[in-house]
Amino acid sequence: MSVDRIMANVPEMDIYAAEVAAKLQGGELLLLIGELGAGKTTFVQGLAKALGVSNAVTSPTFTIVSEYVTDRSDIVKLVHLDLYRLESGQADTDVAVQEAIQQATQPDRATVVEWADRFTKLPEGHSIRFSHTKDPTTRTIEELD
Repeated sequence: MSVDRIMANVPEMDIYAAEVAAKLQGGELLLLIGELGAGKTTFVQGLAKALGVSNAVTSPTFTIVSEYVTDRSDIVKLVHLDLYRLESGQADTDVAVQEAIQQATQPDRATVVEWADRFTKLPEGHSIRFSHTKDPTTRTIEELD
């Protein structure tokens, strides 16, 4: 399945993130791919908002893995990984990353990975590609599976 959408602003990204959040049942792994500034973190912030996370969501670049409590009864935890500072292939051996990926299928959580292309082979999950367009104010989102 491939779905393309064009986003022009944060409210549109929030709407898309809320649509994705509404489909989550727990145990999903969302793999976000895209260049710097393409909208990955903005999507995660919108997803967290839609799941009822009350804490501010930032890119956990230095901690790699952050966990947030939601206000949903089915998905009580949003796990956010940001692999930006890892070199290609390092995600395959990083202990914290591997532990989070192994736990991603637990039904009480949704796990989202920014810079998922840092894996040499993507784990099984739902991949979303974020891209810049010729217009610097818009982004393209493509669901790859």
